[in-house]
Amino acid sequence: MVLDSQMGPLIIATATFIGALVGSLTQFFIRRREQSERRNKVRKAIKNEVEAMEWLDREDAFGIGALPKTDIEGLISRQMYEAQAKDIGLLAEEEIEKIVTFYTFLSSTKVLILGYQEEWGSLHDADEKAKRDKIEAHLDNLHEMREELVSELDNRI
Repeated sequence: MVLDSQMGPLIIATATFIGALVGSLTQFFIRRREQSERRNKVRKAIKNEVEAMEWLDREDAFGIGALPKTDIEGLISRQMYEAQAKDIGLLAEEEIEKIVTFYTFLSSTKVLILGYQEEWGSLHDADEKAKRDKIEAHLDNLHEMREELVSELDNRI
């Protein structure tokens, strides 16, 4: 009889412990899935924005001869990058590095092109050629970075 009276509280304690354990594990896996979904949302948003920069796929980018007249502001978008900035830390280090490097290089290329556009017409031929060559090199690097970034994001989605 003494054993029966002690079994009730033991069964209740065991059931409570098991319930708490199941609840905790369920919450853990739900949070983990939500975090995975947030990571994939960031990856997809960045990937879509980077892929939309199709002008980087053209052999001559948007036409180096058209540089003085090109609306570079309209070609370069950072909206998704900026909108997802708070969640970029959820990604793997390799992804973060490629994303930040790409957008940093994109910004420096934009500054280079805008500077060229401001000086266009007042440069000597040699200076103009040097600037255009530098811009072409930047665009080639940007194209390669874009390909690597898209590939990295694709592999993780």
